[in-house]
Amino acid sequence: MSQSEQYYFNWESTGSLGTITLWSVSEKYVKVDTNSNIDLKYNLVSGTLPYGLTLQDNGLITGVATTSTTTLIRKFVTSTSIISSLTSGTNVLTINSTLNSVFNLSLIKVNDFVTATNVGIPLNTYITNITTTSFFLSSSTTATINSGTTIGIFRSTATINTFTFAVSVNKLGEDALTTATFSISVINKKNKTFCELFFQPYLPNDQRSTWHGLINNSKIFDSKNLYRPRDPNFGVQKDIKCVLHYDFELFSLRDFANIITDNFYRRRFTLSKPKIRYAKVANKIVYEVICLDIIDYNTINGTSIPKTVNINGINYYPSSFENMRQQLENFGETNPEIRPTHFQTLQENEIRVDSYLPIVVLCYAQPTKGKTILDRINNEKIDFNKFDFTFNKVLVKNHFTGVVSTVHVEQNPSIT
Repeated sequence: MSQSEQYYFNWESTGSLGTITLWSVSEKYVKVDTNSNIDLKYNLVSGTLPYGLTLQDNGLITGVATTSTTTLIRKFVTSTSIISSLTSGTNVLTINSTLNSVFNLSLIKVNDFVTATNVGIPLNTYITNITTTSFFLSSSTTATINSGTTIGIFRSTATINTFTFAVSVNKLGEDALTTATFSISVINKKNKTFCELFFQPYLPNDQRSTWHGLINNSKIFDSKNLYRPRDPNFGVQKDIKCVLHYDFELFSLRDFANIITDNFYRRRFTLSKPKIRYAKVANKIVYEVICLDIIDYNTINGTSIPKTVNINGINYYPSSFENMRQQLENFGETNPEIRPTHFQTLQENEIRVDSYLPIVVLCYAQPTKGKTILDRINNEKIDFNKFDFTFNKVLVKNHFTGVVSTVHVEQNPSIT
């Protein structure tokens, strides 16, 4: 009997895999239904996935959708004849006329945007006026552009982009058993780049050892119980961290540092016992989150202490989580649609679906499997309350590049 008569390989679905919002984490996948127990590998054989997404060999499509821009120009500045005249009030970058052909200014259109490395141009600063030798920026800034700087000029793409690609399923080392074509549409509702801001404590050695011993215990975190176990954005979360904002507008590190200076001070937080959050779509549980609440003693009964405290005639800004988030949101835009599904799901004892509670995620579990994992964690009898969750820096993850940068947080002895 031939293999095709013994086994069947039917795609769970083909064609459109639906849409994904720009800057959001992918939960897409392709899957073959089969009665075979052989090790199958999924391969991208033609076409293109949305930028930022990758097809894993187990069929998961992982990553953050980042197809908002097309790179028009990315040139290395080798001459200081590019004049640095980016000053508050003028906002114009003048390019020496001899370099026009190098930079292809004729390709640039209004509403493109510019960014440069190692200078003071904020990321995603929009161009508002074009001449043959210069362009104006849409916000005030001061920058010095030196020899060795890389300048990238980008153009926004259409509101919706559809990407079509073909995937094969192979038995290891053999020809394709079956191939199908799929598409994913990326919806761009906000013409900005967003980032994730988070804290990571530097735990003492004994606590770090306890954490790693727990999080790497495959008996507790059995892959059969995990949601997307080989996806770094889901499965087990190896690093202990707390996200302050999943969807904040991306600024330059200098701008972030200026914001953080007023409202962020080094703090020590307390961790709760592990609990379960639920992520639902159309009232159906998609996955469960095993997490630890961050207990913020600058917040009492869900209400932050005052945003401003005056001590000896000086205003201070106590760094409760609520105050820190509010201070950020006073300066930039947010994008709630790209928040994790469990933060778009009303939880028990929460008042609104847009409530934010700071948490440390241990893992993402399959529906109904969270309780099993939770019980196994509790059997370890770890006192998470004794963990030294102190933060002295804010980490900024650029959703476009994946690069993580650091902004240090100063200690203010007057505010605890």
